Amino acid sequence: MNQAIEDYLAELITSVPFVPAPEIFTGTSSDIRPPESHAVLVLADSIENVVGPLHRATIKIMVSSPTDDRAQHAALAQAVKDVMEGVLPAANGFTVGGFRTRSHATAVSDDDRWLTTIEGILGVDWSPVDNPP
Repeated sequence: MNQAIEDYLAELITSVPFVPAPEIFTGTSSDIRPPESHAVLVLADSIENVVGPLHRATIKIMVSSPTDDRAQHAALAQAVKDVMEGVLPAANGFTVGGFRTRSHATAVSDDDRWLTTIEGILGVDWSPVDNPP
């Protein structure tokens, strides 16, 4: 389940025409990020069953940028947050009920990069999705 949610969110974020375009990674990605790039890491930390097919996924999204342009990083982080808090489309195999942000913080990391962490809860319905012809 975690991988399906991470892939869905990574695809959703990738579909937005960000400038500059960040590299998108998931928690299970083994790709290496070039140090000068902007990057977004999507993690589905945990998934709890609420009742029946309804689940609550704890999501963490980290936006990372070089420290040379704080305004560019802030714009990218806000754009990712806006995508997450907007209307989310159905996925293949599950439906999402929306994202509620619990925290949003920016700091400089140990490797001298801007790092914004967006954490929240994603409602997920694993009921079969009807796909009419």
